[in-house]
Amino acid sequence: LDGKFSFGALGAKGRLAIDALYDNKRYDNNPAATNSLELDTTNLGGTFYYGVGEKTELLLEARSITYDYTLVTSTLDSVDTLFLAGIAWDATAQTSGTVKVWSAGKNFSAASKKDFTFTSWDANIKWSPVKATTSEASTGVAPKESTEPGIISYIKSDNSQVSWNQSWSKHLSHTLKWGYMHDTFEFL
Repeated sequence: LDGKFSFGALGAKGRLAIDALYDNKRYDNNPAATNSLELDTTNLGGTFYYGVGEKTELLLEARSITYDYTLVTSTLDSVDTLFLAGIAWDATAQTSGTVKVWSAGKNFSAASKKDFTFTSWDANIKWSPVKATTSEASTGVAPKESTEPGIISYIKSDNSQVSWNQSWSKHLSHTLKWGYMHDTFEFL
């Protein structure tokens, strides 16, 4: 379940975007192996955009993501808190992008787990030199929730991707992509 609300028109000097997401992950088979993976996730965030030019905005974003594991003995219940600052632009019909830098923190409910904070970033750039061609590049470092509860406390994910899409005709196009991802597993 998710929703997004915006206050203020595109191009206004200031505007606010609010979003919320609720997700519950449940497994139907093999409960002995999947019981510890079941969790409820609540993601709440807000972004304030401030226009500094005709097609450029500075942004400040705050986000809280709560991970509530259903297994009573889980030590991975936690809250991720993110504070982001960045810039978004739509310079021409051909070039647009967003760059964000933030402080990410994970606070565990269990005293046996060590809380952490680290700096993250996210950058996305899109370039369309002609109508039928689009190139995109993205890079970032961000925390991810563990896929091995009880063994790994969290994952620091570093990823980059570039793509090129060409439309040759109404019925024929291609996309060429290259990506790199490196996950660092933290045992806290």
